[in-house]
Amino acid sequence: MAEPRRSSLAESASAQGARFLVVEARFYEEIGALLRTGAEAALELAGASYEVASVPGALEIPIAMAIALDRPACRDAAMTALDIVRAQPI
Repeated sequence: MAEPRRSSLAESASAQGARFLVVEARFYEEIGALLRTGAEAALELAGASYEVASVPGALEIPIAMAIALDRPACRDAAMTALDIVRAQPI
């Protein structure tokens, strides 16, 4: 059976010159900060430029993405930095 061939991210990922939009939901401030840091590190490693838009929670992400990507100075791609935590009653 054939095995998948995977190279490391540093070897294969190049987004040189690409423009990204990162939309982050910051309802949980500490988790959101970690997600944003990870997204920024990956984009910088790939050579991409990016812009960050922050929204209060997960429900606002689709609206923010639609508005931002509809502008004439559109980005090449968009991604989310989102945390959803399910709370359980104790």
